[in-house]
Amino acid sequence: MGYSIRDANAGDFDVVASFLDDFLRRDYFIPHRQLREVLARRYHRTVLAIDEGELLGLGIMTRRSRTLVNLLVSPCERKRGIASALLHRLRVERVRVKTNVSEGNPTEFYLNRGFRLCGEKTGKPHIVIAVVDLDSSYRYV
Repeated sequence: MGYSIRDANAGDFDVVASFLDDFLRRDYFIPHRQLREVLARRYHRTVLAIDEGELLGLGIMTRRSRTLVNLLVSPCERKRGIASALLHRLRVERVRVKTNVSEGNPTEFYLNRGFRLCGEKTGKPHIVIAVVDLDSSYRYV
């Protein structure tokens, strides 16, 4: 594997903010105040993939509905199973899939991991909801 997955905390603010600014800015922006709230862990759980002190990827999930709101892996670190490992660690039940990201539509990624589109309306044509039954044989691979 070569990397570890751990829960983020408020002390990770600088490295997470820099990572999001570097890799997510074209598609989405998280204001620093909101990021501090996310990392405070009251309403969200954030996990980080780290290798030798370098942040490779992260996943952010709401605690109440277990909905993944962000999953991001550095482009040069993709195809190593990092995104699947982050999903597994979070035990996500729902995903808000943004279908118009600059690097393509990620819907197929989630479908290949056992999620299914549920038809729930989000009010935004470029966001679909995918769900998974955690009690099934699904293993985030």
